[in-house]
Amino acid sequence: MNKSAEERKNEILDVAERLFFSKGYEQTNTNEIVKEVGIARGTLYHHFKNKEELMDGIIHRKVTEIYIKAEKISNATYASYEKQILDMLFSMKITDDMPMMDHIHQPENAQIHNRIESEILCRITPLITRVIELGIAEGVYTTKYPQEVVEMIFIYANHIFDAPYMAFNQDQMGQKVDAFVTHLELLLGAKQGSFELLKQALL
Repeated sequence: MNKSAEERKNEILDVAERLFFSKGYEQTNTNEIVKEVGIARGTLYHHFKNKEELMDGIIHRKVTEIYIKAEKISNATYASYEKQILDMLFSMKITDDMPMMDHIHQPENAQIHNRIESEILCRITPLITRVIELGIAEGVYTTKYPQEVVEMIFIYANHIFDAPYMAFNQDQMGQKVDAFVTHLELLLGAKQGSFELLKQALL
């Protein structure tokens, strides 16, 4: 059965993703991708002009999956904004449903990792900002900078709590989490203790 253009494109991306993250982006060449997919070189270039377009396709596809989850949460009805924000933050986490997970923090994949983070930040920030703005309208939060607060939350949390090279003992982690949640509440102008759920989730 002949595959559709979309099926073929996703098949190419699947193979490229696995090779990029198992061998490293720079160490993978398009000959390997063509051979493993079992297609002619012309077929590859029909869908992707070069290796960088392949990387862009992988990143866009993965971030779109995250965006869909976050958007669904942003449109749902929650008993509290804090729980909604918490669920959205954790929907942004790159999880083990991606073959890339075991390799994403490797030095040779730093370029891809950084681009994934940047696209997640760009596409998800407006969704969380909108939730915070609803909280501001209801008097739950008082910040004048909802978007900037979201950016700071994401960047700090991603680099402190999700980076494998940041090895903390239990006491150090507890202090980091306490400081993070305390300052998050201050940044948002939220009631003290309102993000206790986030503290529990991080610990």
